[in-house]
Amino acid sequence: AFIQNYPFLLLFGAVALSSWRGGIGPGMLSIAISLVGVDYFLIEPRYQVLTGTDDIPPFIIFSLVAFLISWLEDKRVRSEQSLRELNEELEIILQSVADGITAQDESGQPVFANNAAALLTGYPSSDDIILTPINDQYRRLQMFDEYGNPLAVSQLPRNRVFITGKSASQ
Repeated sequence: AFIQNYPFLLLFGAVALSSWRGGIGPGMLSIAISLVGVDYFLIEPRYQVLTGTDDIPPFIIFSLVAFLISWLEDKRVRSEQSLRELNEELEIILQSVADGITAQDESGQPVFANNAAALLTGYPSSDDIILTPINDQYRRLQMFDEYGNPLAVSQLPRNRVFITGKSASQ
């Protein structure tokens, strides 16, 4: 009964999957195959295509929603690909800089470090910086104020940035 009442609902997943895997072209092909397949096999009278005007509104609604799904999925896949490419370019740029660069999450744990940061801090690689727990890094790389006194973790420049929202140099 569910399939007879809502035959197109089963096929939105197929449209999304084909769009995700192949883009908008395969998504549109799956829409066409779905329309013909549902009308031919699931809608009474079976084994006929578009037997009456009652078939047209569900076809239009399915086509529009399925096209929207296909288009959005294609845009999402393209956006993810662009983001991956931009991340790769950014990493190439940051790895080529001679200054040590790290980026940390709010807890202070590095999520990125370039090779120069590893070289300057004595770590074998930038991955070792990222994988080392932040407390171990604080013990290993103690920071000092202008008078030579050790800085508490709460006084580190990165913490001031998170608290105030301003650059550490301001």
